[in-house]
Amino acid sequence: MTQLSTRGSVAPTSISVDANSGLLAFYKDMTTRERRTFWGCWTGWALDGLDFMIYPLVAGTIIATWQVSPGAAGLAVTVTLLASAVGGWFAGSLADRIGRVRTLQLTILWFSFFSLLCAFAQNFEQLLVARALLGFGFGGEWAAGAVLMGETVRAQYRGRAVGSVQSGWAIGWGAAVLAQAILFSALPPDQAWRWMFALGALPALFVLYLRRNVQEPDVAVQARRKPAEVGATTGALDIFRGGLLKTTVLASLLCAGCQGGYYAITTWLPRFLTTERHLSIVGSTSYLATLIIGSLSCASTGIVTVTGGSLFVTNAFGFGSIDIRSGTFTISGGLVKVDTIILTNSCAHFARTGGTLIYSNAVLTANRDDDGDSIPNGYEQSFGLDPLNPADASADSDGDGQSNLAEFLAGTDPTDSASYFHITSVVNTGNDVRVTWMMGPGKTNALERTAGDGSGGFATNNFAAIFTVTNTVGSVTNYLDIGAATNTPARYYRVRLVP
Repeated sequence: MTQLSTRGSVAPTSISVDANSGLLAFYKDMTTRERRTFWGCWTGWALDGLDFMIYPLVAGTIIATWQVSPGAAGLAVTVTLLASAVGGWFAGSLADRIGRVRTLQLTILWFSFFSLLCAFAQNFEQLLVARALLGFGFGGEWAAGAVLMGETVRAQYRGRAVGSVQSGWAIGWGAAVLAQAILFSALPPDQAWRWMFALGALPALFVLYLRRNVQEPDVAVQARRKPAEVGATTGALDIFRGGLLKTTVLASLLCAGCQGGYYAITTWLPRFLTTERHLSIVGSTSYLATLIIGSLSCASTGIVTVTGGSLFVTNAFGFGSIDIRSGTFTISGGLVKVDTIILTNSCAHFARTGGTLIYSNAVLTANRDDDGDSIPNGYEQSFGLDPLNPADASADSDGDGQSNLAEFLAGTDPTDSASYFHITSVVNTGNDVRVTWMMGPGKTNALERTAGDGSGGFATNNFAAIFTVTNTVGSVTNYLDIGAATNTPARYYRVRLVP
């Protein structure tokens, strides 16, 4: 759901909108068939989350029980996810042949069965194989469920419907954490983890709901009928041919990056809480619950995109405003002119890839980076930079040779050409050398030194730190290098930021 409120006079000439009403209105407008499919796919996603997240929650117990190394334990997750990629690919092809609903049913039965099989594993190798086969099924459920929802719901609601369906993952994850708290409180750890996997077999019962209430999308039925009428067939490798190849490769790379980062964190977070923060398994539940609630709260989002023309949100009194409450407001072309733009909700996002944005006032959260240029809003606003223009990061506002992003990282003033991170002087003081440099407040800097090569040059890879300091007062510091003035060959200096 993208919540975008505007106040003032609005006179757009060309604006494409991918979300046009609130989430409640979107759900109320659904037909009975759409709602049944929605809850069928949503529950399937929740059961996916339940079955997958069981392993990260019990990984610590398995490591201790079978004396498995953390690397081997992590391999089980890697294998599961790789198998899910293959399962999604296979299920997509299968859904084109036997239908989305039947494929969804088969994949749920598949991962439920192998979750139960995990409960009876006698060693880590058996568990690894069972988890890989489970991954094949849950990856297939993702593919079948997403397509089923996308083809059943009307086009104007498709983005929000599929996004809302994915919020079921957080519910499944929460159910797994709740089950962990209950089972590990009631049973010894060597039994509790097995019951966790056995619990993962319950989703098989959900197939009864699917068989009775969820129908195959009309568009899918027609699509399967037409190739049969003309004798044409489609294959699993067709997505790697012709015009689909580029889309397949780019989408795969994007998802691999996003999903890889997500699973790397969520897989090891339970283990981190118990080993590094010394929480009990039950005691970590509240921390995980906070993350899960955050996963759910912003799951239902949409996009409003201005691609061309002009959008005016302004009036004679300067009270016109755009208030982005959730979802993403994107400007890729055209002109947007507004008196005040508001981006303070944690579920609200802004993206600007082109076009022109003119505004008089921006109400933003200081420590957020709404334009994605790696510079916080508060810093940009305090120095008169544009917090909603990503091009500001590479610009050099004061002409001192340092980009605004470099000045932010160094803690210097991007609007003062005399204020930038550099050595200001190297002066002989008797037999010593005093090196003075400018630095930003609160920043830690290291002065590094290397010897010359005797011919007036030096090797850039031979610098070594001789002095590290954190600036607490003023913007200039210095270091006296004893005996440096008598050194032969000459010494060379440089300063760098210390993260």
